[in-house]
Amino acid sequence: MKKESVIQQEIVAYLSSIAQQYNFVFFAIPNEGFMVAAMYGMEKKKRYAMKTHFKKMGLTPGMPDLCLLHEGRAYMFEVKRPGEKLTNAQENIHELLNDKINVPSFVVNSVDDVKNILEDLVIFPGWA
Repeated sequence: MKKESVIQQEIVAYLSSIAQQYNFVFFAIPNEGFMVAAMYGMEKKKRYAMKTHFKKMGLTPGMPDLCLLHEGRAYMFEVKRPGEKLTNAQENIHELLNDKINVPSFVVNSVDDVKNILEDLVIFPGWA
């Protein structure tokens, strides 16, 4: 089974290949997974300091991995391996995004998932 990071790289490559054609921008949101990788091998005191720094800089546990912006709307994508579940923090953020502030948030396992969601949004005429 592919690593989550590999799936995200494939999605990023796909979105990069069509972003200009369909007039959207997207970006990754470095979140706790990134932070944990950055701290790998650090002594405990330095890890704590770095974690505190990232949180002060706005790191929000559970925030989706990718954000796509198109015509004044934001769409969020949480990349997961097939069969993986959202963490509690991710569930809380997805509920907030979807239900309270009207920002669609999706869990995706592949490029095909992203393609299907973008086709369903119907805001991309002739989406292929």
